[in-house]
Amino acid sequence: MDAAESLGMRTRWRSLGIALGLAFGLALAAQPVGAAATPAPAVHVAIAASGGSAPDADTVRRVFLTELSASHRATGNEQYDVSIVTSHIETVRGMVELTMTMHVVVSDREGKLHQFGSGTAKVQVPCHRYHASQLPALREQALSETASSVLDSLGAQRRVPTS
Repeated sequence: MDAAESLGMRTRWRSLGIALGLAFGLALAAQPVGAAATPAPAVHVAIAASGGSAPDADTVRRVFLTELSASHRATGNEQYDVSIVTSHIETVRGMVELTMTMHVVVSDREGKLHQFGSGTAKVQVPCHRYHASQLPALREQALSETASSVLDSLGAQRRVPTS
């Protein structure tokens, strides 16, 4: 490599270094002083329920994360293992009922168990007002109420003093 090629390479590396320095400097400047970026909590989903009323994993994850952020409970250092244990739809005394049960295990990123809880929710619609096209919305409502129930029970566990 002659002197001209060497000078060209050094110039390119210097330009790359300046560009990276600017990019990292701008990224660091965008964060408030003393504020660390909080990583999103990990949410793993298992669907043990089967049938037409069982939600898919992406919907469960999305709804659970929405309820989790609304509860202001997540620190980003935890992992949530969410299982939909039961999900069924039936007609009872003139009402269409969608019942869902969720179990949640909370552990840290290293896998150490911290808490577990479960919750059940039931959504009802009068038979004469129910249409099959409403099932996704009913499923999402039941998921939201079930997740809220579980997070409430986990919050109550956290507040119980231990001796």
